[in-house]
Amino acid sequence: MSFRKTSMVAISLVLITHMVFSQGLENNAIQNYQRGVELLQQDRLLRAIQQFEYASQLNPRYAQAYWGLSEGYFLLGEYDEAQNSIQTAISLAPGNISYKNQLARILLAQGIVDEADSIFTAILAQDPYNKEALLGKGELLLATQEFSQAQSLFLDTLSLHPRDRRVLLSLTLVLEAAGRRDEAERYLQRTLDLFSENYQVQFLAGKFYADRDEFSTALGHLNTALTLNPDLTKALHLKTLILIQQEQYAQALEFLERALRLEPQNSTYWYSRGLIQYRQANIPQAIESLKRGLSIAPYNEMVRLFLESIAIDNLGYEDDVRRQLGEYRTRQGQEYLTQNRFSRAAVYIERAVSLLPTDPTVRLARASLLRAQGKIASYVEELQFIVNRLNVTTIELTDALEVYEYEQQQSVSSQWGIQQFQIPRDYIVMPIFYRARPTIHPEAGDFLALALSDLLMTGNRFSFTSMPELNGRFRSPMKITEMDEAFMLAREQNADFYLVIDMQEDEREVYVSARIYLARTGRLVWHGTVTRTGNERVMDSLIWLENQLYDRLPFHGSLIQRRDNRGLINLGQYDGVQPGDTLQIADPNQILLSINGITFSAEENALQGLITIDEVDSLVSSGTISSNSFFDTINHGDSVLFEEFLNAGEPLNADQPGQSLGQFPSIYAEIRDLR
Repeated sequence: MSFRKTSMVAISLVLITHMVFSQGLENNAIQNYQRGVELLQQDRLLRAIQQFEYASQLNPRYAQAYWGLSEGYFLLGEYDEAQNSIQTAISLAPGNISYKNQLARILLAQGIVDEADSIFTAILAQDPYNKEALLGKGELLLATQEFSQAQSLFLDTLSLHPRDRRVLLSLTLVLEAAGRRDEAERYLQRTLDLFSENYQVQFLAGKFYADRDEFSTALGHLNTALTLNPDLTKALHLKTLILIQQEQYAQALEFLERALRLEPQNSTYWYSRGLIQYRQANIPQAIESLKRGLSIAPYNEMVRLFLESIAIDNLGYEDDVRRQLGEYRTRQGQEYLTQNRFSRAAVYIERAVSLLPTDPTVRLARASLLRAQGKIASYVEELQFIVNRLNVTTIELTDALEVYEYEQQQSVSSQWGIQQFQIPRDYIVMPIFYRARPTIHPEAGDFLALALSDLLMTGNRFSFTSMPELNGRFRSPMKITEMDEAFMLAREQNADFYLVIDMQEDEREVYVSARIYLARTGRLVWHGTVTRTGNERVMDSLIWLENQLYDRLPFHGSLIQRRDNRGLINLGQYDGVQPGDTLQIADPNQILLSINGITFSAEENALQGLITIDEVDSLVSSGTISSNSFFDTINHGDSVLFEEFLNAGEPLNADQPGQSLGQFPSIYAEIRDLR
């Protein structure tokens, strides 16, 4: 054979080998992609991403592999990675409409609404019946809170695609969120009839009935979902939450352990484990579970609040866990203090004081806050506690205490010879109740309500008679299932108001609904809702709740001393009293909270006179008294009220829903994650 013929044969063999090898790589890439799709359908997102990554490495021009990567990252909430992957897919297949739809959905999830809208609109102009674009447009309308338009769009889309699973489920969720429950259930049943073998449909049916507290029906669908997909962790966890609600703790722990074996890095599962162990009175194991959850997700505020609650009730001040928790809150408070965000700093510093009340660093942080707020009397009291009770003496502390104690000799409380922090206050008596929901963190409402009661106690205005005292603090807000329970308990305790909190959450948002009722009649005085996102969403909701209660509820004080035409009242700087204010003096037996709950009603002869304030202290004020009649009957014990609380202003519309302050409503997130 000639040299030329030999060379040609060799080249042919090389080419054939290369083609066979390339075909093998191509086949392997397709297999990895198909395996990734299967894993996506099973909610095993990290493993799915791994398979798509292998496929893209084997064939860097395989656009579908990049779509798979994008979808996996999108469902994980990693939107930057999702966008990078889909942009690569679009560069490889610029005419693919599905990839453009995916890009628009990612942009929407990032809050880039206008650009997402432009893409959806362009696709629909080209193809008015494009299902993916119609669904994306529906998500956009939900995200921008155009709920009625979203309902109409999903109904129109269903007429075009009457047997599409995503369309049917989207419509079910939208109608349920709108309160059209019977219609929602009809569409859910239609979906179940068509797709009874789909585990996601069965799971969503379980969630649908769990949200209605129809737990037996919910468990039936969840069991079916787990038969179809035994590794569906969200079904395992939802079943756990229902069993916790039913106090079947041993069985709940069994299903939760299965979920943890599949997702050991899920902090919410460790929260649930800690709750079960806590309910089983196994405090050490509960603490270890919550510590594990917090090590995985240090910003999970529900895990932290729960662990703090256990630490306050069960651990000594020197315990390492309690100390670490207190130091963390102190650092948070000090950071906000350096930013002059005093109200927010106060929330975290007071939380730290609850955890470490005898720690000098914590008490010094509180002293710095009080001084920055101009609450000098409280600042002096805090310095006295640090020096006299904690035996901390430095030149700076001693000098500061000497200077400010001298200044306080001219204060209102010193002039009247009283200890203002020991005088009785006229508290608003307001039990706090919460309604348990099978949310991501079971009984999260309990710990939110508990943290709220701790926070309100620092303001010297509220009393919570429904909470038995434990370790020097009022604890355990009351869990209720029916509103009548709260009304009866509040009446029994002779409360002024009662507060009912509902809390729901998903992986990205927390939603809180608060209702204030007049205890005497059960009348709804005010209803507000808030949605918060971000790492501090739980504490942000807590601060919102505190502000609402201080802003919405009327209060009064008392005349505690009188000297000729001078009077001393138990309201001061903390209550918003300022020099020049004029307050009404009334017979306490002839004033009553009005039926609207935001003012006081008074008998015709109840108003005795006025006190015009000229000097203000932290919790007391003094001023000049003037009587309304020739015979001056004003005496200590009489009530003093701000004019604005004597039937001033119109009642709030109790039926008006509160404003959602989050980026997007949670219904958008639910529908966005359908597939």
